[in-house]
Amino acid sequence: MKFQKKSIVAVLAGVVVAGALSASAATLGGVYRAQLGGDNAGVSSPLTKGLDVSWGTTYNKTAKAYVVNGVTVAAHEKTESIPANAQVRLTVTDADGDALGEFTSTDGGTTWSATSTAIPAAEVEGLAVVINGTSISIA
Repeated sequence: MKFQKKSIVAVLAGVVVAGALSASAATLGGVYRAQLGGDNAGVSSPLTKGLDVSWGTTYNKTAKAYVVNGVTVAAHEKTESIPANAQVRLTVTDADGDALGEFTSTDGGTTWSATSTAIPAAEVEGLAVVINGTSISIA
């Protein structure tokens, strides 16, 4: 009988302690958690059949060599086109993959701005192009 009383008293004490903790937590005004969300989206290219890149060159007296002074970028297939509001970035690289200079356009490749560094035409071995042709809004 004595053992049962001790068990009942222990259970009652646990209930009282749990009730007191619940009451004190309730006086805090509640617990709030930050909202967490995630999403993903596929990235599709505005062009799937490639690009044609043409170079503009001019002789640079200071460099004593021909330098790249402009680029023209267009869709390889005439059924595709670079969106008019696309941001285009073209990086010219050498044989080691190091950047020699960069051309950027914010109007789909209609007008370009270039890095201030003269890009020697003889050193051009490759290029990297990225086209951001989508609009993104964040609420």
